[in-house]
Amino acid sequence: MPTHDRPRDETHLHLDQGQTETTLSLPPGHYKLTDQFADGEEHSYGHMMSHGINITVK
Repeated sequence: MPTHDRPRDETHLHLDQGQTETTLSLPPGHYKLTDQFADGEEHSYGHMMSHGINITVK
């Protein structure tokens, strides 16, 4: 299992309290949002358990 730990900062949102949704406030621009699943120690399960989307905020 890969261990790609992710920091806790303004660009890495952790939903580790059972949340099923959140709200983002982003200025206009192009962004890539990526879901990444991890274990209880926040080690990534790898690319097979992640998904990204590209969005444009106008």
